[in-house]
Amino acid sequence: MPVHKSEIQHQSKYAARFILGVVVCVIASTTFSTAQNWVASTGTVDPLGGKYARFNGPAVYLDPSAPIPTTITLRYNVDLAPPGTGEQGRCQIMGVRWLDNGSGARVVVRLKRYEVDTGKLTTLETFDSDAAFPGPSNNFQSQVTGCSDFDFDFASEHSFFGGGSLYYIVANLTRSASGGNPQLGGVWLATEIP
Repeated sequence: MPVHKSEIQHQSKYAARFILGVVVCVIASTTFSTAQNWVASTGTVDPLGGKYARFNGPAVYLDPSAPIPTTITLRYNVDLAPPGTGEQGRCQIMGVRWLDNGSGARVVVRLKRYEVDTGKLTTLETFDSDAAFPGPSNNFQSQVTGCSDFDFDFASEHSFFGGGSLYYIVANLTRSASGGNPQLGGVWLATEIP
């Protein structure tokens, strides 16, 4: 049985309205667009002090028997820019899930950019648990950094002759007094969408 042209037009209008409604709902409910997430245990542990790194599921912490002071360093490669990077009015944020149980513990996480052509190293974002909003001392907390206005310019998007940058995250867990128990649960990068 042939389908009448007006019926096809009616179905097309209905489908277009449905798709538009879904798009509006998605946009209205989106606050951040995330590019990469890391559970802390996926980081590469620096060999210096790395023998004191301990893992509990996704979290990394310092061995309680480590000498005081002790710092362990973990590194995470950044391979993707958050969607929306470079669009007008959007900014980059870094989120951190951490535990800092007091003055004998500290978690510092930095997003770094290494410019391939010049060798210049820049810190783009920094999280420091000593400057964070205080919370329960024996519970993990999550916090995002402030809004930073920069664009990712990956070296992999340039020719073989150079250009662009390499990005990575450095996390330091420091135990500076007896009882200090710094832990890192995860790190993520996102683009804030107004």
